Amino acid sequence: MGSFRSLHNALIVCLFSSLYSLVYGSIVIDRVDREVGVLPSKLLQRAALTIRHDGRRGDDIDVFKFCGRKEDMEASAVIQIGEVDKDKGEEVKEDLVYRGISEDTSIPEGIMCYEYDFPSPLKKKETRTLLTMQISTNHLVASPKERKQSESPKVEVTVPGAFIAGYPIGEEETTIILTTARDIESYTGKREYTQEKQKVLFDPVKRLAPFDGTKDIVRMRISMRQGLLRAKTVEKDVYVSPWGGVRVKEVFDIKNDASLIRGEFSRLDLMLLGDSGAAGAALSFSAKIPGSAYDIRFRDEIGNISTSEITSAKEWKKLLLQPRYPVFGGWSTSFILEYSLDIPSVTMSKKGGSHTLAFTSVPSIVDLVYDEIHTTIHLPEGSHLVGDAFLSQEHTQSVSKEYTYFDVLGRPVISIGQKNVVPEMMTLIEVTYSFSDILSYEKPVLMGGSVVALAILVKAILSIDLGPAQGQKAIKVD
Repeated sequence: MGSFRSLHNALIVCLFSSLYSLVYGSIVIDRVDREVGVLPSKLLQRAALTIRHDGRRGDDIDVFKFCGRKEDMEASAVIQIGEVDKDKGEEVKEDLVYRGISEDTSIPEGIMCYEYDFPSPLKKKETRTLLTMQISTNHLVASPKERKQSESPKVEVTVPGAFIAGYPIGEEETTIILTTARDIESYTGKREYTQEKQKVLFDPVKRLAPFDGTKDIVRMRISMRQGLLRAKTVEKDVYVSPWGGVRVKEVFDIKNDASLIRGEFSRLDLMLLGDSGAAGAALSFSAKIPGSAYDIRFRDEIGNISTSEITSAKEWKKLLLQPRYPVFGGWSTSFILEYSLDIPSVTMSKKGGSHTLAFTSVPSIVDLVYDEIHTTIHLPEGSHLVGDAFLSQEHTQSVSKEYTYFDVLGRPVISIGQKNVVPEMMTLIEVTYSFSDILSYEKPVLMGGSVVALAILVKAILSIDLGPAQGQKAIKVD
């Protein structure tokens, strides 16, 4: 009976493989080595895929489909797929180019697939190795929702038990790395596992049909002392001065999604219990700003916050920002970080009076997940934008003009919006604009001219003689 069931399952796998090879092309994944890293507020999934054109269809294959649960794909901040150079081991030779969301009607409900173009078509019987990386922000949830201050906060991690693919998989191995905990307090899932310190090793599985990875959802409850921190919004303003300076202002609105403290917060417990009394709370935030930054300000709506430290290096300055109170689960905090830069450190000048401004797309704090980032670049008055601002990540963009004190020509303002951003996807925003150096003297001349004109006007008024004209007698009024 057991052999008949094994034969039955093998026939089903072959049937699914044949069916999906007609839909997706003749791609077979011979082996998957998947590693899942549980990080504060996010999940990092890496996989090495050995793929093969099995030759059932003679055509070369141009497109690879990367699939997952719909809620996971929509919550993914980063998805990257690269092709390994066979001559250099695991070094990525070239990235696959994102084409768009697959509109194939045969994809099961609840599954979403993205299409990527191969650098060169996959030929018949050819084998390649792909490296995938996916960072998503919806896999960690506080469990339970409330706790005492002295209790350790817990989170529930939800992840597919196997790699989800639209192709047959010959063999799959999964390792989960618990970067914040050593013990699994509860586990729900079909796959057996062994644990080696912070590594959870799942038993290998063989002969997976397309989309079989969705049949087993693993849920683990672990402790996480760092909390679940996310910036709900960040307003980043970059002011470019015509006189050689750049001022950067970042306004943070941060929330901790970890378990809410039951009852009142006790500063005495925080002092007496030490680290256990502050478990799940954010006592400080780490930030990185350019090494040439100066005039650094850390403040909130009350005023300057003096509880911060600066460590200087050649390329970066590292800041340790301590808010006025620890940010426990369910709590929020808002503050402002400002600093100045010399314009040569962020701008490259070109012939013809054009300049390219380049700065990082991600705000300074490195340990956060960002729900929304609104970046506004204020160019000097009289400058002209050359094309759109360049940013390789998905974003929205608009251009407007503003007028401030003594402005005549107006300032171009570029507004850029991003959603669901993690520090790992940091790239550069590049803005090219033209600006004549003569315009830098416009305001001093205008202000100086205004003062001179005012002085001439006052002198003219004072020089007016309102007395009786010469030769006339004053009229005496009784």
